[in-house]
Amino acid sequence: MTNILFSRYRNCNLDELAERLGKDYYEMLAIVCTNVAALANELEEDTAHPSTVLYTGMAVKLVEQVEHLVGDRQKNLMPYLLELDAKKKEGHNCLNCSGRCHVGHAERLMNLRASHDSIKRLLTQLDMEAMPLHRDIEYPKAYKILRNEMKEIDNMLNEVFYIEELYLVPKVFEAQKAINA
Repeated sequence: MTNILFSRYRNCNLDELAERLGKDYYEMLAIVCTNVAALANELEEDTAHPSTVLYTGMAVKLVEQVEHLVGDRQKNLMPYLLELDAKKKEGHNCLNCSGRCHVGHAERLMNLRASHDSIKRLLTQLDMEAMPLHRDIEYPKAYKILRNEMKEIDNMLNEVFYIEELYLVPKVFEAQKAINA
């Protein structure tokens, strides 16, 4: 199933893949994070269910980490991918550069791989901090929505990690190799 679902990313060149990841995941993650923050504020005001306060606090902290990750992707990774793709298309050769170009390329790939470690840690945290719904307790509707939104973040992070590992990292490496970075 995942091969069918993610196959549309396989044949993209680097700039198309960057654009699709931006629209399909990074922008959507930002929206879901905004929703979670609003739900958390709503739940903090509900004193009838103190058991939700701990989960809400953890959810807010995790969302802050996800927002940082997404912001870094949008601010640093996306422009780099577009620049790298342009250099590849114009036949740029980093062997003819002053030397700074090579260091920048290696650092970008290392940062991408390090961010994948961050995604793995976030996914582990999301799994560990999910509070079960008990049938005998009537939770506020906002809490149930919050849990669903957190699961959506979990799913999206798993998917973006999969796509980046399977398609993006090899394409970045290939483009860097093509320009002798």
